[in-house]
Amino acid sequence: MVFLPAFLFFSKQKTDYDTIIRHAMICDGTGNEPFSADIGISADTIAFIGDLERGSAKAKLTPKGLRWRSGFIDTHSHHAGELFQHRDFLAAVSQGITTIIIGQDGESNFPLATFFQQVSDTPVAINIGSYCGHNTLRDSVLGKDFRRFCNAG
Repeated sequence: MVFLPAFLFFSKQKTDYDTIIRHAMICDGTGNEPFSADIGISADTIAFIGDLERGSAKAKLTPKGLRWRSGFIDTHSHHAGELFQHRDFLAAVSQGITTIIIGQDGESNFPLATFFQQVSDTPVAINIGSYCGHNTLRDSVLGKDFRRFCNAG
């Protein structure tokens, strides 16, 4: 048996961010007590959580007395019909909701690729996931004659 040595390579942590939030009180959703750390944000992505005292950024924030927590996911949302009328999603984001799941009751946008392209072309303030609704799929195959027998042939 041949044993090969294992090497661990450590890269230098990126220190340039668009925004650094210094000494944030972070609630990580695990039920543990909040902890203080820096948050490095690049574009729209949290790139690092930890000690960024030497990090540089275009903007630096120090939230005094505020707590940071990850967003909530609304797994049974009924916002599908008003996605583009209220693109700021103020009712959702003001409650901490950052992601919604639509299409769970059998109706959905169809085809989903076209829908997600529309969301990409006309962005909204939150993340969107969608089921492909069973009623929508059945309607695309059977049309409005939902009482007829559906078979694979």
